[in-house]
Amino acid sequence: MRGTWWRAVVAVVAVVLGGCMPTAGPTAGPDEAAASVPTDYPVRLSPSEVEEAADTAGCTPLADTGAPDPAQHVAEDAPPAAGLYDRRPPTAGDHLGAWIEARPYDEAVDERAVVHNHEHGAVSVWYSPEAIDDDDLATLHTWAEARNAELANDAGAGIVVAPFGDGLDGDATVAYRAWTGGLDCRGFDVVVADGFLLERFGEAPEGGLAPDLAGLLETATAV
Repeated sequence: MRGTWWRAVVAVVAVVLGGCMPTAGPTAGPDEAAASVPTDYPVRLSPSEVEEAADTAGCTPLADTGAPDPAQHVAEDAPPAAGLYDRRPPTAGDHLGAWIEARPYDEAVDERAVVHNHEHGAVSVWYSPEAIDDDDLATLHTWAEARNAELANDAGAGIVVAPFGDGLDGDATVAYRAWTGGLDCRGFDVVVADGFLLERFGEAPEGGLAPDLAGLLETATAV
């Protein structure tokens, strides 16, 4: 589904979400979630709910960065992310030939690999480790694990969550990223996260490698 993030869904939607080799590893995250994340569906969202939640969370959408034509694979010894991308965390562009496993991480991950995840339709959520509220971080991890139970696959699709060690721009503590699009927020909110997922998941040059998000919805109408 295309369009700006505040137009993610027109109708009330029912969401049933719960060469290259990936890098695997055990799921990492806080031991306890500070807030409940819906895992028994349907989770219902309306456009007004998404917009209100985004306002409360202090969210600002990025201008669409446009799709590079074509994006190229780079070697491990290529310039680091700071030299490769005009804006970070990145959305699209040249990237490593390997992606990473879509899951929450407690440690920094290679942004150049995550862009490859984006090319396969994944969404990433980055956070400022020194600034994010502990409750927000716990809820972010719980949300990602719940959604990845339905969306993550061996092609790197799903949701990557990781700290952004350089610190996010402005007063943002959370940054959502996908191929050519993003959203910076002062805090994490499940409704905002699901709205971004509905709009951006699978919308990428190789998005056919991601699970069919439309198949997980009872109704969804793009504008």
